[in-house]
Amino acid sequence: FFHLECLAAYAATVAARDGARSERFQPWFACRACGDDFRGVGRLAVAREAWRVYNGLHPTDLHRVFAMNNLGDALGAMGLHRECLPVREDELAVGRVHFPNHTPQIEANLARCHTQLGNYAEALRLRRR
Repeated sequence: FFHLECLAAYAATVAARDGARSERFQPWFACRACGDDFRGVGRLAVAREAWRVYNGLHPTDLHRVFAMNNLGDALGAMGLHRECLPVREDELAVGRVHFPNHTPQIEANLARCHTQLGNYAEALRLRRR
C-alpha cells in the first residue's frame, strides 16, 4: 500500500531535480520499495495523479507529455477507452505541432483506442497515414 500524495510528491521532486530524462520518471511507473511496475487500479491512480501534477505546464513540457501518454496508457490498459479517447486526441494534436517525429506512434495509440471502441474506419484511416 502507499499514500498517493506521498508518491506524487516524491516522483515530482525526482523529476524536477533530475530533469526530463526518461529514467527520472520511474517513480511514476514502479514501486520504490520492490521495483515492480504499478498495475491495475494502482497504475491508473498514479497516472491520474501525474496528470494532475503536470497538466498545467506548457504543452511541450516533457513532464506534461509524459503524464498525458502515461494516462492514456493506463486508461487503455484498464479498458476505459471512452475516457482514453480525448486524452489520445489531445496527445496527437500536441504531437503533430511540437513532436512530429513521434506522430506515428501517437496515431497508432489513437487507432488502437478507436479499434477498441468499434470505430474501425477511423482506426484504419489513422493506421494508413
